[in-house]
Amino acid sequence: MPEEYTDRFQTEVINSLQKLVAKSIEHDKRFDLVDEQFRIINGQTREVASKVIEIDKRLTVLEAKLDLMETKIERIESEVKQIRIELDELNQRADSFFEARDRIDELEVRVFQLEEKLST
Repeated sequence: MPEEYTDRFQTEVINSLQKLVAKSIEHDKRFDLVDEQFRIINGQTREVASKVIEIDKRLTVLEAKLDLMETKIERIESEVKQIRIELDELNQRADSFFEARDRIDELEVRVFQLEEKLST
């Protein structure tokens, strides 16, 4: 009888171990699937993060260019105002024709230079 219990116990232990091994294999497959999905998601996240960083850098460059353009425009506006003042003064004075002609030529060159600055 004790031998019968021993055989039965061994059989039950072996069956339990086989079930445990089967469950372990099943869990390994699930973990492998989860690991693969994690790798895919991780790759996608890196791609998105990379794109976000790239866009952020491009925006920083654009902002810097806009700042430069604003400074350039402010200078040009200032120069335009100055030319406008000089032109008004010239218009109000009754200087000699030759002096007025020289000033007009000078103002014309400055206006041309401003037009060139705006076109670049």
